[in-house]
Amino acid sequence: MGAKGDAARKRILDEARMLFAQKGYSEVTMKDVCEAVGMSRGGVYRHYTSTEDIFAAIICREQEQAIAALKKAEKENRPPEIILLTFLRNRANYYLHQESSFENAITEFAQNSAKGKAILVERAKTSVKIMSHLIRLGCESGAFCCGDEVAAAEHLLWLLEGMAKHNALIPIGEDEIDKLIKQFKVMLGYRG
Repeated sequence: MGAKGDAARKRILDEARMLFAQKGYSEVTMKDVCEAVGMSRGGVYRHYTSTEDIFAAIICREQEQAIAALKKAEKENRPPEIILLTFLRNRANYYLHQESSFENAITEFAQNSAKGKAILVERAKTSVKIMSHLIRLGCESGAFCCGDEVAAAEHLLWLLEGMAKHNALIPIGEDEIDKLIKQFKVMLGYRG
């Protein structure tokens, strides 16, 4: 498919992402997506066969964007501690916005879809791999001092995931995010 097909897929994913954030994973239908995008069923089905396929594509696209941003930052020779701390703050700041309810839809996706569970397990493994790589580089440069990069990355991921769930019940403010980032620095033995 050409540029027109790429634009249609992007529009479908963007609109569907908003629907999933508003309604949750299991409440969104293909009819909802068609109406939100302003396309016929055939138009949407040409690109995606189900809401599961759409949701999986959204997750994969976001993972690809995160990896591309990491590669760009590394190519620009940014210090690993700056890359990691920027990533952690951006991820935490995401919870300040209404669309953070998409994280709850992600949990629902994993609970209701074997494909979703597999994608999210891989997403978590990739996140830990990226974060542990940055932590290791930060330790090598002297910016961090922690004994087990993988364990530290797993704990950071769990804290971020827990924050997403907590935010659904009790909205998180900037003060909590500042405290969280300070705690991340303590966990990593940050020397900056």
